[in-house]
Amino acid sequence: MRISDLLRVRWNDFQNERLHYEMGKNNKGGSLKVPDRSLKILDQYKAFRRTRKTLFSNELKGADFTDAFSAYHCF
Repeated sequence: MRISDLLRVRWNDFQNERLHYEMGKNNKGGSLKVPDRSLKILDQYKAFRRTRKTLFSNELKGADFTDAFSAYHCF
């Protein structure tokens, strides 16, 4: 998983103790098992999310995901 993929993760990408995502470089889907330790940490951050579609990281907040250049160069 590339950092650019990680920055686009949303809360609803976490399902059944797995992280489901689409790679930005080639648009292929991927899935990673989230370790138990990480699940405990994620539980602590759930209080800060606004919706399930909210970005997990605020680094790309306000980025236009329909424009790849904007999304990759907004920070």
